[in-house]
Amino acid sequence: AYIPHIKNPERGFVSSANQEPTDSSYPYYLGSSYGSFTRPARINERLIEMKDISPDDMRRLQIDTLDLKARAILPGLSILMEEQKLTPAEKAAFKKIKLWNFKFLAELIEPTIFEYWWRELANIIWSDELEHPDGQLNQPGTNVTLDLIINKPDSPYFDIKTTEEKESLKELTLLSFKAAIQKLTERFGSMDESWTWGKARGTDINHLARIPGLNRKNLETNGNSGIVNATSLTFGPSWRMIVALGPELKAWGIYPGGQSGNPGSKFYDNMIDDWAAGKY
Repeated sequence: AYIPHIKNPERGFVSSANQEPTDSSYPYYLGSSYGSFTRPARINERLIEMKDISPDDMRRLQIDTLDLKARAILPGLSILMEEQKLTPAEKAAFKKIKLWNFKFLAELIEPTIFEYWWRELANIIWSDELEHPDGQLNQPGTNVTLDLIINKPDSPYFDIKTTEEKESLKELTLLSFKAAIQKLTERFGSMDESWTWGKARGTDINHLARIPGLNRKNLETNGNSGIVNATSLTFGPSWRMIVALGPELKAWGIYPGGQSGNPGSKFYDNMIDDWAAGKY
């Protein structure tokens, strides 16, 4: 009875995306290394919207690139931003991200700006809190940081302990954005095509033995960790599958590799490009 389960829910579907499987009423400890709420929440959001679901609907769902994290915090951070304190280059980057649709598409610059900004914001919130003689402690998970930004804007965690001033989320918004643009500029130069998500992040499919000549590098992929299409630099969906149940069973699948283990075969990596493009 205490094995987490769900049977015939009223909403008409069951979904899972590495999230915590129980709520606070569950009596036993199951662990803590779960994904953020963003992927399962987006999956549920899309499924609730769908009617007469087709295999193509599920294909589009599996390669969905909208980031709920960005959608949740970017409008509020944009209001807090002190634009008059930005340099011309920073203003140009901020103008782009204010108009962004929150989708992590390979051809867009905005996802790169947001991802660097998010990292800098999380670091500036937590780094002074987590200093330890034995080294920096791990930051809280994404869910905790999002809750702090959205629901606790006056939290003392926003104050930087090493300064005499009392900082708030407003000051950290500006400082973290400036730091993000500085890092992007140092790495890629002025904002141009090199800032696009596919080029700035990319995805590598590494050979199991890490033999360089047998890898596929710098795939320009959509998606990100915490998104339904959970690609990253070196990991991502290793198997996408859709099954249509009915009198005649139909199924589609794709994985980032090929059917042959022989590097000299045309089937060694013949499915990688289709996988990166979201095809089956």
